[in-house]
Amino acid sequence: MAQEAKGDAERREEGKQALGARRRLVARLHEARHRRKEGGGGGKVFWLDTEGTFCPERLEPICDRFDIDFNAALENILTLRLYTTDALLDAPRMLHTQIMEDGGPFRLIIVDSIMALFRQDYSGRGELSARQQALGQVLAHLKKIAETYNIAVVC
Repeated sequence: MAQEAKGDAERREEGKQALGARRRLVARLHEARHRRKEGGGGGKVFWLDTEGTFCPERLEPICDRFDIDFNAALENILTLRLYTTDALLDAPRMLHTQIMEDGGPFRLIIVDSIMALFRQDYSGRGELSARQQALGQVLAHLKKIAETYNIAVVC
């Protein structure tokens, strides 16, 4: 019984950390989207969602707080729901294509969460090397996009 209670407490604590991390990501999203004259990046945002956690309703109170049109802000956030590591490995190519087609200033790429799919698709020590190599490829591609287009990346 005591062991079960400890596990529940740990899960609640992990949930708090995840919620805090997502709040920080939403705040970064706001900063990237905010008009330049008001200290923001004045650009568009990619949200790569591996866990299905992107929730536009969380952005609305932030927009209200800073007197930003919620619908206009939402139009400048491109979300991409990813379900496998293969999709995540292909995402940088899709981002590059979107940047070239759109032409608008992109300021931020948020990957929430970069490790979730790797934990799902690669399990155990036997696949650790393959997981690290695939993760390294994704990070290298994201770094190249960041450097090429001067876009911040938050993972």
